[in-house]
Amino acid sequence: MIRRAMAVGVCLVLFWTAACFGEERKDEWKDQSFDFRTVRSVVVQLSVDSALSLSEADRKKVEELIETQVLKAGNQQRIRFVSQAELEGTIGKIIDEDMGRLRLEDSAKYDAALNEYTPKLAEAVLDIQIKALATTQVFVPESMYTYTEYQTSYVTVPVYGANGNVYYTTQAAQVPVQRTSVIPAHYETVGHAGAEFSLKTTGASRKVWLLVDMRDGNGREPVAMLDRIVKRAMDEFREVTKKP
Repeated sequence: MIRRAMAVGVCLVLFWTAACFGEERKDEWKDQSFDFRTVRSVVVQLSVDSALSLSEADRKKVEELIETQVLKAGNQQRIRFVSQAELEGTIGKIIDEDMGRLRLEDSAKYDAALNEYTPKLAEAVLDIQIKALATTQVFVPESMYTYTEYQTSYVTVPVYGANGNVYYTTQAAQVPVQRTSVIPAHYETVGHAGAEFSLKTTGASRKVWLLVDMRDGNGREPVAMLDRIVKRAMDEFREVTKKP
């Protein structure tokens, strides 16, 4: 029979892995002087950092995530969320123009229409910028750890009877044996996800709330990580903007 007890070496390996691949950075700020109760309608704008190169599939996943976690989920609260496309559609009806065409053919008129009517239709804009969405391969060097293995050993011992006679019996004993194991050098897949959420008023373009959430996770899928980031951000947003 063999029993094993891991020693300090394996703890060091696990600590090193967690330290390298489980980092998180979460920052949040809000303008304490701003009355968030005045916000009733929010335009949601999604952008991707220019340094990122997303596949078409990942871009679609991000858009669907924002649709589900922000636009649909958000509209269950007191604040109404509208997409940029919805905003353009409403403004287009007001000015009797195709805003999609204006965006491509007459940017000056397009910007003028947005600047004039956005403050009339919403109190704020929530800009969501995707800052990280990727995986990398990280080299993990060879490491060793020690453990104690208990082996059962049988020994014969004398037993003395009441009449002085001696007889022998076999007993089991647990004998500790130190072992060393090697974890070969290998690569770990690390997921990276991050986003910045910025709320600005539509009138004076005053920034009143900012949340940044950047995460690294060993063996984690970036879009799933981003999903958790967006959920957390929206929970914080509802907390900030809720009525007292």
